[in-house]
Formats: sequence, C-alpha cells, structure tokens
Amino acid sequence: MKKVLADFTKEYFNADNHTHKEIPFDVPEGLKEIRIKIAYSPKDFDDETASLAIVREVLKKDAWYAPFEEKDLKYFLPLKNHISLSVDSPDGWLGTAHRHAPVQEHFINERESAYGFRPAPVTSGKWKITLSMNCIITGKVTVRVIVEGSDEIL
Repeated sequence: MKKVLADFTKEYFNADNHTHKEIPFDVPEGLKEIRIKIAYSPKDFDDETASLAIVREVLKKDAWYAPFEEKDLKYFLPLKNHISLSVDSPDGWLGTAHRHAPVQEHFINERESAYGFRPAPVTSGKWKITLSMNCIITGKVTVRVIVEGSDEIL
C-alpha cells in the first residue's frame, strides 16, 4: 500500500539562488520504500538578450583569462534553472540527485536505490529533503515535491 508522506509546492525566486531549502517529513513504522517525485518549471530562461548580458558578465568576472568572441556566447544558451535534491533519514545522509531534468523520480529501499543514493532501510522517524538552488535564473521557479512511502518494495 502506498501512502503520501509529503506533498509540497512552493515558488522560489532569483534571491533564493545558491541557497538550500529543507522539506521535513515523517516516516511511520512498517514502510519498505520511499519514492520522491520532483518537478520544477520553467527550466529555460527564454530572454536571449538578458541571457547574453549575464553570460558576458560572468565570463568577464570568472573567465577573464580566456578570450571569447561575441559569436561564442550563444554556446552557453539557453540558461537554465537547476535544482538538486538530497535526502537524509534519521540514520544520516543517503545521497544526492544532481540531475538537470526538470521532472524526476527517485527511490530508496534496503536492496537498491536510484543513482546518487545509497540503499538503506526505511527507518521510521524524521526525514528531510534538501533542495539546493544551484541556479535560479528565470526570476521565479515553481517546485513540487511528492514523497510516497510503500509497505512493499515496488
């Protein structure tokens, strides 16, 4: 039987760039697997003029030693939002999904787990997801996280 343990939707803004946001949730006794679904949008920053200005500024500041011609700047487009997801159980950190896809699903159980996480028993108690706002470039991004627990390994 599946049970929703958390259903979280929130908007984040450019000011949240390079921050970490925690989503705590409780896991009851008897579960054997956790599934985490994350979706965020938008993914791409569609303003080419603003994007090129950002690329110019970043290259000037951080890659001053490498010459770039104006025609080379489009190589970096489109700029994209990027959010990664880490999971901690009561027993400690279980891993991180540092993916670029805006829709993802991850699982953890004692036998196996999604890439980036270690297999672990689903211990009852306080768990948390940490969203790392690696890049928020579009002004606003909407994030939804759903955590489901199951009393069997799916």
